[in-house]
Amino acid sequence: MIRRRRFLHALAAGASGFALPASLVAQPRTKRVAVFVMYLGPDEGSKEAMKGTDGPLHAAWASLFANEGFRDGLDVKIVIHVARGRSNWEETLPKAAGEVARGNYDVVFVSNENLLRHLQKAAPDLPIVTNLDDPVRAGFARSLSEPGGNVTGTHGGVVEVNLKQIELLRRILPGEVSKIAWISFKPQLEVTWPAFAEAAKRAKVSVRQVLIDSSEFPTFPTLRRDFAALGREGCVGAQYGGAVDEDIATVAALALQHRIAVAYVGQDSDIKIEGLLFQYRAMAKGFRERHVAAMAKILRGQKPGTIPFEGPNEYVLRINMRTAERIGVKIPSDVQLMANELLR
Repeated sequence: MIRRRRFLHALAAGASGFALPASLVAQPRTKRVAVFVMYLGPDEGSKEAMKGTDGPLHAAWASLFANEGFRDGLDVKIVIHVARGRSNWEETLPKAAGEVARGNYDVVFVSNENLLRHLQKAAPDLPIVTNLDDPVRAGFARSLSEPGGNVTGTHGGVVEVNLKQIELLRRILPGEVSKIAWISFKPQLEVTWPAFAEAAKRAKVSVRQVLIDSSEFPTFPTLRRDFAALGREGCVGAQYGGAVDEDIATVAALALQHRIAVAYVGQDSDIKIEGLLFQYRAMAKGFRERHVAAMAKILRGQKPGTIPFEGPNEYVLRINMRTAERIGVKIPSDVQLMANELLR
């Protein structure tokens, strides 16, 4: 009995002086990170296209995490999840969100509010980093400085941006602009419409909703009828949130045909398309780095509800002067001076 006690005592004392073999030391669990994005490419060959984007997308995120001290495959395991955007969203988005919810992740980046809503339903306590137009209005945060829930990230200051777009339409278009159109997709009624409706109310303009039916690719007969109605109703300005090439091309062509000035919300490169008049948008410079920084804080133990939402740090105005000429509007010189880019 004495010998056994001495042995145990010696083993305990020796533990402070000798390191155990690495194989016997408990290693920290590799944290799991998901990047949940929407793919808007064509349905035909979409699986191959999604695989084609997975490699570069994964490498880009791995590089950003490395800058925060997390090495993919060692400290973290980054997994890309892709939901098909050109599909029946009511079926495909909940299914994709369910797959992410079952992944046992420590933190997830979600690329847009539609995906976020489905993921929150599937995993209400999962830490999430995202980019939202208005986190408080959408119900994801108590305040921008103290979100208080399981979601943080960046926001777009969207009501103020919408107000500026309406102001620019009024500055550019002749006469009194009392009615404009809001052109988007049905799923955006829950996401981007509330902020635009608030901006229109503040600006005291009425709005006609024009909803694009994605099942009508590529001819969009309903959209064509709606544009004709806009002309009859004297609606000469619109805000449009583009999604894929087919609807962008169709809206641009119809805007030219009916001489409707379109404030475009979408990719920077699209504003060169004749038919889109101007793009005014808030920019979160380095926003992907901000998202990864927030995710790194969560991986180190901080709660997302204590991480403030970060807002835009740059605003950009691009005007397509070719479109202005074709629809017969003159861009005032002071508005031209405000622009970051004039496309001629």
